[in-house]
Amino acid sequence: MRNIMMTIMVTFTGIMSSITAQECCGVAEDFSVVADENLVDVFAIGNEHDIRLYIPPLAKEVGKETLLFRGSGLQGFVSNKSRSILAVMEKEHVNLVNSSGKIIQRGIVGPTTALAFDEGEFALLSSDKGMLFIDEHGERRGHVMISGKLNACGVGKGLFAVTSVDGHVYFFKNPSGKDLSLPGKKSAHDTTLQSLVYREGETSEISLAVRKIFVGVGAKDVIWGDGVFVVTNPQNNSVSVFNDAGFPIDLNSAQIVAEGGNRIYTESKLSQGLAYGAGSFVVANAETGVSILRKGEAIQHVALLDSLGNKGLNTKAVSFCTNAQGQGVFAIVMSNSRVFFMSADGTILGSRETVKNPKNIAAFKVHKQVLHVPASVRANTFENAIRQLGGSAVKSTMFPKTVDGFQMYLDAVGVRYFSAREMTRPNHPDKAKQCGFDNFLPPHEDWPKGAALALLADKMRALVNEPVKMRNWWRPSCYNSKVGGAKGSDHVQAFAVDLDFRSAQSRAKAQAYLCQNYWSGDLQLSVGLGGVTIHLGILSPKGKRSWKYSSYTKLPNSGNCW
Repeated sequence: MRNIMMTIMVTFTGIMSSITAQECCGVAEDFSVVADENLVDVFAIGNEHDIRLYIPPLAKEVGKETLLFRGSGLQGFVSNKSRSILAVMEKEHVNLVNSSGKIIQRGIVGPTTALAFDEGEFALLSSDKGMLFIDEHGERRGHVMISGKLNACGVGKGLFAVTSVDGHVYFFKNPSGKDLSLPGKKSAHDTTLQSLVYREGETSEISLAVRKIFVGVGAKDVIWGDGVFVVTNPQNNSVSVFNDAGFPIDLNSAQIVAEGGNRIYTESKLSQGLAYGAGSFVVANAETGVSILRKGEAIQHVALLDSLGNKGLNTKAVSFCTNAQGQGVFAIVMSNSRVFFMSADGTILGSRETVKNPKNIAAFKVHKQVLHVPASVRANTFENAIRQLGGSAVKSTMFPKTVDGFQMYLDAVGVRYFSAREMTRPNHPDKAKQCGFDNFLPPHEDWPKGAALALLADKMRALVNEPVKMRNWWRPSCYNSKVGGAKGSDHVQAFAVDLDFRSAQSRAKAQAYLCQNYWSGDLQLSVGLGGVTIHLGILSPKGKRSWKYSSYTKLPNSGNCW
């Protein structure tokens, strides 16, 4: 690997520090992958003997389970970045399982306590040997010695964050095939930078920047999401937030703070389990629920109780992926052998029985023949909606996660009349600021929803041949609450927009077009009709439906679908 040395000057607690870091190539911030019609997103849930697969539910339809892998003494598992390979820990070795459920490498390393993944590689933690890196073929790629018992590992932007039982978090870059050792112990509350050095050949030495910071004895899970690391500590019921250089920061402002100033107390008893998706960090608690942490919002506590009265007991593990309609779904595994499915806003979608004595969960992609998924479910994706509406289904993660990057994405898809700035502009900027937002740009995974909505709105804009205003695409739940929106609104998950026409006649012309061309199709439209406004949704989890606002007046030739 070509090594690029860079120096970053950072002010931390009044001291000017110089960070020398090796830039690691090929590690992306977003862990999304290119859509493949032959692969299906699933949750893999396992115990000591079996790993079974569950399709993320559509609305409240909780599907069946499929056996993927059977072993002996299973300790845990994790998928790689593309979610196409599962590394499965058994008592004495690790197996690699592909998306067809076949073991492609067997017994590649010795005892392992935890797993994580980087670009093209797995990082395996050992209680006495630090971290071992292997590639997706099971070949050894490097080794980092870290003294002390390790708990968990997360990775983002090429930086590994590893928690230890003694309460520290270690931050360091991917060693890229080298064998390394951390330097000797320093003070327990050490927040200075250490230099991790390895030799390359006979003459050259290269430093690998490392930060070691104390977060409290009992530091447990760590995950990367939305540009930050979050670390949980069940002993003091807190989460700590760090930036991509390992500095403690305030979650809302992203400003570097003093040690401990990045700590958020959950007021609930935490347990093992942490996941990120759709702008939400979901933390497991030791009782009957989870806590949801979002930028600019108070912590939300959700009790796990479904519509049939089924309860959860002692959360064991959490994971996130999207269902066939593009809705983000969290799966929460409980010790009483139930798995609950929850949307990012805390709505319980349902629950079902899972494996006995569950231990682990991971998002995974499998070939559709493994699950025998109905074609009608596979077809209802936003990528297919974009193609159906005449656009190009390009990968959203190819573009920067900025408003300008979103505009480039819309241009590549083929949107003509509606801009990224219009789609991400808050209707009430003052209320948006109260929630910590200047604009409403959702995660990459939601961009195809906006593109599909904009393509359909394009067609109505061309039909009426006059400007149409678009508003209220993605409304974060904090903002949605402040403006009086319904808790389960499609806008909270970016499934809908509101279109304002210049006259009731133009609105009627547009609704007639929807009725004649798309109401009976696969887009599962949700349509709300007002005086000059149309609420337009595609593939809503609530299904196909229509309604009228009090301002609505029926005009001739406006369609008979409503």
